[in-house]
Amino acid sequence: MRRHTARWLKPPRRRYAYLVKPYTMASLADRLANARHRKRVLKDIFEAIEREDFEAAAGHCLKRFESRSQFWLYAARIGAELLLRLNRFDDARKLYDAIIEAKTVPWARLGVARTELGSGNTSAARRTLETLIGDIPDHADSHDVMGRVQMDLGEIEGALATYRTAARLTPGCLLRAQRCGCLAYYAGQRPEALKQLEQTMAQGLRSKLFDMLSLVLIALMRFDNRDSKGLKYAFDAMSSEMERHPNSKRLQRFDVLFQCLRFMLDKRVADALERARDLTRRASEQEDFDLEAASLLLALWVRLAAMIELEEMSQLVTQLGLRFCTTKAATEVLVAMCEGNLAVAEELRNCHARIFGIAETAMRHSMRGSARVGVELLIQQGEATRNAKLIDMAGLVLKRHSEKIDDAESLSERILQLHTRFVKPLGAGNRQKRSAGGLALRS
Repeated sequence: MRRHTARWLKPPRRRYAYLVKPYTMASLADRLANARHRKRVLKDIFEAIEREDFEAAAGHCLKRFESRSQFWLYAARIGAELLLRLNRFDDARKLYDAIIEAKTVPWARLGVARTELGSGNTSAARRTLETLIGDIPDHADSHDVMGRVQMDLGEIEGALATYRTAARLTPGCLLRAQRCGCLAYYAGQRPEALKQLEQTMAQGLRSKLFDMLSLVLIALMRFDNRDSKGLKYAFDAMSSEMERHPNSKRLQRFDVLFQCLRFMLDKRVADALERARDLTRRASEQEDFDLEAASLLLALWVRLAAMIELEEMSQLVTQLGLRFCTTKAATEVLVAMCEGNLAVAEELRNCHARIFGIAETAMRHSMRGSARVGVELLIQQGEATRNAKLIDMAGLVLKRHSEKIDDAESLSERILQLHTRFVKPLGAGNRQKRSAGGLALRS
C-alpha cells in the first residue's frame, strides 16, 4: 500500500489559535489576514513540502529559526516535525532544546520527549513526560505521548488510565475516546469498552476520524453477549462503509470477520469455519497484514475453538506469535485477544521468549567477533518467522559491523527484501492520523 505523501502541515494546536465565539467580522478578517501573511512569508517552506523535499524544507525552517526572522517560532515547530519525520532525532532534540531556552512552551518540551521516544530512549522520554505533566497537568497531548510510552512498555492498564485523563481533558475528541475504548477492550474492561466505543459510534460514525476497528471490537463484544440485534446494527454500518470503499483490503477483512460472527451466532459453524480458513489463507499473503489483522484473526479463531475442536489452532497461534510478538506491547495485545484461553496465552508468551532468545544469541555472536554469524542467524530466522524485530535487528547489526563483513552488500540486499515484504508500521491499515502531541503531515 502506497503511503500518502504530505502536501501541507497542519497548523500547531495552541489554545490561542482558536477564534472563540462571539467574535466580530473585524477580528475574523484580522486573523485571516495574518494567516495569509504568514503563508506568504513562509512560502519557501511550504513549497518545499509540496515538492516532498523535506530536507530542503527543514533547512529553510532552521535558517529562519537561527536568524530569528518573522514567524521563527512557527517555522521552528514545523522544522522539528520534519526532522522527526526524517528520523534525525538528535537534530530535532537540539532544535526543541533551543526553542525551550528561547521561549518555554509545552509543545517544545513535548517534542523533546517525542525525540527521546523515537530514538528508543523510553526511560528518558518517560522522565521528561512526568516532569511536563507535573508542571502542566491539563496538557492533553502530553498524556497522549505518555500513553504511547506505557504501551511500548506493555503497561496496558497504565496506558488506559493515562488516556482516560486525556479524554477527560478533551471530551469532544473522537480519537482519544476511541483510544480509551480500544485500551479498555485490551485491558479486559469490556463494559467500559462497549460503552465508550458505542458512544464514539453514535458521535461520529460518518466522521473521517472514526476508525472502523472500533466497529469490529463492538461486534466482538456484541457476539460475546449473544446480542444479535446489536451485531446486525454494527454489520449494517460496516456494509455501508464497504459500499463507499469497496477496494479496501482492510475493510474486506473486517467484513469477512462480521460474516463469521453472524454465522456462529446462527449456529452455522461449518460456514463460519470455511470463511475463517479462507480469511486466514488470504490475509497472510496480503502486504498490509499487520498486528491489527493478526489480533482480529486470533480473536475469531479463539471463538471458533470455544465451539468446536480445531486441529490447526495450535499451528496458527504459533505462526502468529512468532511473527508478531516483536515487543512486550505487541505480545500483550495478542494475549488480550485470547478471551481467557490460557493455552493460547501461554503459547504466545513462549513465542515472545523464543524471539528474544534468538535476538540475544545473535547479539552474543556480534559481541564475540562473529558479527556475520549473528546477521545470518537473524536473516534466516527473520525469513522463517517473518518477525519484524529480527529483520530490523539484522539491518542494525550489519550496519554496525559492515566493515568487518566481506559480503555485507549481498546480506544488505537480502535484509532489504525481507524488510519490504514483512516490516510494516503498527496499524498500517489505518488512515494516517495526527501523532500525539505533534503536527500531522496531511495528504
